[in-house]
Amino acid sequence: MLRDLIRPADVATMDALVARISGEYNQYQTQLFRDSLHAALTLDEVNQMVLEAGLSGVRVYQSSDIHWTAERPDQEMLL
Repeated sequence: MLRDLIRPADVATMDALVARISGEYNQYQTQLFRDSLHAALTLDEVNQMVLEAGLSGVRVYQSSDIHWTAERPDQEMLL
């Protein structure tokens, strides 16, 4: 399983996410969070990378308001 930040669809969404945490962190930390969101991948970009890597059976989905997850269902281990 992989999980990372997802890039918000628009600036208004990014601003709302950053505003939600800005009271808990200093200006530098808040800017780091904004920069991380801005640099994050979109679901389409993650799906494209999975396809280009030739990975099969991988499910990519938005797992929270700020995260995407890529996972493959458990498979029986062959001995």
